[in-house]
Amino acid sequence: TYLPNVAFYVNGGLKDLWSNHLWTLGIEEQFYLVFPWLILFLPRRLEIHAGLTMIVVGFLSQLVAATSGGVLGPIFLLPTSQLATLGAGVLLGVLVHRERDGVTARICPGPGWVGAWFLAAVVLHQVTSGVVRALLFTPVLVVFFTSLVYAASNGFSGLTGRVMDWAPFHYLGRISYGIYLYHKVVPLSLVILLNKLGLELDGFYLTYLVNLAILIA
Repeated sequence: TYLPNVAFYVNGGLKDLWSNHLWTLGIEEQFYLVFPWLILFLPRRLEIHAGLTMIVVGFLSQLVAATSGGVLGPIFLLPTSQLATLGAGVLLGVLVHRERDGVTARICPGPGWVGAWFLAAVVLHQVTSGVVRALLFTPVLVVFFTSLVYAASNGFSGLTGRVMDWAPFHYLGRISYGIYLYHKVVPLSLVILLNKLGLELDGFYLTYLVNLAILIA
């Protein structure tokens, strides 16, 4: 039913190690099922407003989550809390579709800025929490991913372009959904198997590489 996020919310959070990442797929599918109907009946002049409204609602939901002290439960699992990123994608899509290149370029600077936004997001994730994280980290993260999508849609040039065009990366892109789907199952299964055989992998990096190889295979 693509309602894992609702199931996790009702049961108080991400308690199942095997499948707790599937809540994100529920959010995505709920968006894909509902939003086309909104666009179908929404006057075209209001499409930009729809994207902006989604962003505002998403940020407000993040602030409510940060200030509620857990009274409302893990509301980050509900679609409203993720509307900022989805709304940013909607806004980007509308601007690109309408060929508003000047506006889009100002909102999403060139590829060089993508790395800067990424570093800012990493730093803010490490040093902020609660309301401060909702106010600073979430907006920076939204700008980073929106800029990344826009830069990718225009194509990367130079060394970045050559690396991204490398055949193994294309292959990983084609199977990326499956990688995400099983990335929790593989390490947990491997631990169970090794325990039954009386074996263990020594070291984080070796364990990570073995899990990654099995996952891709």
